[in-house]
Amino acid sequence: MAEIKLIDKNTDFTKLKMELMKWDTYSNKEYYDVYRIENHFHSIGGKWGNNNYWASPRGEKPTYDNLIEFSGVICSWGMRFYESNFIKTKWNETEMNDIVKFEITRNDKIFYDFIVRDIEYGIAKARKIMIEIHEHPIPFNEQNFEKQIVGRKIKWMDKPSVIESYSINWNLIVVPDGWDIREYRHYEGGEESISEDLFDNSIDWFRD
Repeated sequence: MAEIKLIDKNTDFTKLKMELMKWDTYSNKEYYDVYRIENHFHSIGGKWGNNNYWASPRGEKPTYDNLIEFSGVICSWGMRFYESNFIKTKWNETEMNDIVKFEITRNDKIFYDFIVRDIEYGIAKARKIMIEIHEHPIPFNEQNFEKQIVGRKIKWMDKPSVIESYSINWNLIVVPDGWDIREYRHYEGGEESISEDLFDNSIDWFRD
């Protein structure tokens, strides 16, 4: 059975077995490295069970002075939305309509956004996206997750393809891998890639 054993001034760091996690942990505008330190449990029970995770400022060597007990979230996600009006003129008629912009945030930065006309629909869509984020084959909670997107072999519309680039506000650029883009898109002579939504159903993230 695990027992509480804290890091203290007498801890010999040369003998600690420490595993650096890949998590992109963030708090109060600062990033942290999180370590699993063998046999050094600071709490038992609750969400983390026998908890031997410790955090220190990103890039700093762990010491007694900078390690803190970690029981938080491995990456900070959020959702916010804004109602606004826009004015448009068409066929000499001018009108004001409403829109709602939703933003999914990751460590206080916009990760994904979309616009809808109805708040309730937007909330439902945002919740669905949050579930997809946590179940996605790309580990969005990790540092440098983008490196597992760019260059990844996928299927787009069941056709072998490769992700050429990714921008943080959800957009993917997909290129065909061994087939002609004109098979699926109107071709105007210069377009050789597909702009696609990160969570679009057209993408199969697993390709042999």
